[in-house]
Parts: sequence; C-alpha cells; structure tokens
Amino acid sequence: MPYNIGKMDKNILRQVLADNAKLIGRLDVMPREYNVETDKNYIFTGVRRAGKSYMQYALIKKLLSEGYSMNDILYMNFAELYRNNKLAV
Repeated sequence: MPYNIGKMDKNILRQVLADNAKLIGRLDVMPREYNVETDKNYIFTGVRRAGKSYMQYALIKKLLSEGYSMNDILYMNFAELYRNNKLAV
C-alpha cells in the first residue's frame, strides 16, 4: 500500500535517509569543481540522465572529505520508493 507523502511514516523517512547515506559511502565519484556555497540550500532540477545525482554525490563526497559528517548533510532521494509503489503523492 502506498504511503501518502503528507502522512509519511517517520520510520520510512529514517530508512530513506539511512539508505542514502550508505549509498553515498559506497560511491566512487570523480571530483569536479562546482561553484556552490556550503552554507546554502540547493535544489537540483533538470532532465533525466543529465548528471544531477552525480553532481550531488560529488558535492557530498567533497564535504565529507572536508570534515563534515552525514549528520551535517541532508540528502533525500525518494525515487526507489516511487518505483516500488511504497510512496504516493
């Protein structure tokens, strides 16, 4: 049964955040220079397969290498939940 995003179970949100943190830890990304400020919030939008996720992974890896922890970074990707019909809008 899909979950309504407005009434999302906190355990599902915790699991998404934990899964995303594990994924980022396993990724091997090529460092690239992006002009972003670390004290700002960003939303990346664009067409499919344009590199939005890759750019986010690279930025997160850079922050981690600079001493930030995953507790300092909020990365949420709900695509897997949508694909598996566990989340509905």
